[in-house]
Order: sequence, then structure tokens, then C-alpha cells
Amino acid sequence: MVNVSMVLPCYNRIDQTIQTINLLLSSNGLGKEFFLEIIVSDSSLDNKLEIAVKEKFAEKIRYLKPDKPGIATNKNAGAKIASHPILIFCDSDMEVEPDTIKNTINALNKNKTAAGIGGQVVWKNGEKNGTLDRPRKEDRMITVDNTTYIEALYSRYFATYKKVFFEVGGYDEEVFNMRGEGSDLSIRYWRA
Repeated sequence: MVNVSMVLPCYNRIDQTIQTINLLLSSNGLGKEFFLEIIVSDSSLDNKLEIAVKEKFAEKIRYLKPDKPGIATNKNAGAKIASHPILIFCDSDMEVEPDTIKNTINALNKNKTAAGIGGQVVWKNGEKNGTLDRPRKEDRMITVDNTTYIEALYSRYFATYKKVFFEVGGYDEEVFNMRGEGSDLSIRYWRA
């Protein structure tokens, strides 16, 4: 069985966070092919999300409130307390499909030297419903043997190894704490 720590950086978004956790807990292969530790790293100004998550999921999740706000801080704080060697960062408003985690683990196993793996992000609802958000056609990509290599992985959904993540310094909390943290991390991954 593969052990995975999933970090959900959160700021408010109570209903969406609850929905994302429900989808993660109903993932195909959970408990059979992989064990999933879910870490909610919350920088909301109040405790409404904390109460909602603890009421709904109790011991099924680990809750954390970092000392300062920001998405990079949330992700780093969650990664620091993660128990497992595989880290997956997943935004708290993602509607993760049932095979996403299983496919991620399979992709890591198939690509033993990959430091990080992302996935396609498709808009749901609204005027962009059904259209691809990431990667975009302007992103530089090359496909070799059914694997697409991309210049920058966006961190809405990003899998990596805890060891590699900390070797490159994690997410930059000074410059990219509110946006752009995935692109910055990608550059440091490529350099390493």
C-alpha cells in the first residue's frame, strides 16, 4: 500500500472544502491501494472552516492553522507535518475525480525519475464550463511516449516527494505567498 499526504491550502470556501474532502474520501483505491492522510491548512481569519471540517470529518483529517496567511505558507505548513513520503497539494475548491489519486500514484510509479506530476484542470460551471484551464496551449509542452512534459507545473493539483520538495526549499513564502507559487517552484525543480 502506498502512503500519501494530501495538503489542502484553505481560505474560507467552507462548502467547497467540504465537497473536496468528500470527493477525496470517496476516491477509488482508498484503503486498498493507498492510504490517504488529509491535512487542511487554513488561513481563514475566523474559525468557521475549522468548526465545519472538524464537525463533518473529525479524526479523518488533520487540521492546521499556520501563523501567517498565504497559500505558500499554507502548503509549506501542511507539508511540514505530513507523515508520508508522497505529497499531493490540492486546492480546496477542486472537484477531484474518483481515479485521480490512483492515476497520480501510477504515474509516479511509471516515471520513477519524475520529481513532480500535475494534471489537467478543467473549469466546471460558469461561462468557461468544460474548457481546459491548465495546462494552456501557450504553455511549452512536449509529449514523449504518452507523457507530456511541461515547462511549469501549476500547483492547483501537484504531486511530489516530500524529500524533493524540501530539498528545493518548498514554496517561496516571501515573494510568491499569494500567487505564482507553482511557477516559482517549477523553476527550482528544473534547476535541481
